[in-house]
Amino acid sequence: MGKGWIKIDRQILEWQWYSDINTCRLFLHLLLRANIIPGTHSGKTVGRGELLISQRDLAKETSLTRQIVRTSLNRLVSTGEIEVESIDRDSSIIKISNFDKYQFGKKPSGVENQLVKTYNPKNNPESNPKNNPKNNPVRATMNKGGNEHRQPKEQPKEQPKEQPKEQP
Repeated sequence: MGKGWIKIDRQILEWQWYSDINTCRLFLHLLLRANIIPGTHSGKTVGRGELLISQRDLAKETSLTRQIVRTSLNRLVSTGEIEVESIDRDSSIIKISNFDKYQFGKKPSGVENQLVKTYNPKNNPESNPKNNPKNNPVRATMNKGGNEHRQPKEQPKEQPKEQPKEQP
């Protein structure tokens, strides 16, 4: 877990559950936890955009109470954001409607795809843009042995001089 990304359009700011912090938080958690490829879990087929989980686990993972999770799930079901299929007493398969909208879709106009290179500094420190002198003039100067990039040390602040007292 912890690999990959989801796409969230700024229109989410206009979504009816955006101001309901608990429902919004739960929905974002479901998006992040949903399968990106179909698989099986505990003998059940769990498709793309679905997850098999209990309300107890959702409460634990989101730091919400079980009652808040139950209420938020009901709200999301009522507006068609998700579908919930009970598997047994504790577990359900939660299917996110329009899951592909959060993974694929039309590129926003005027925005170019930007690929982020992963790097391992142990193997290739130059692949890190911060370490590459071509991308960082400060590093380029350091590599040449110059100290021009350094800021002068801050001088200690002078104490204000006492004003002479006026005599009456």
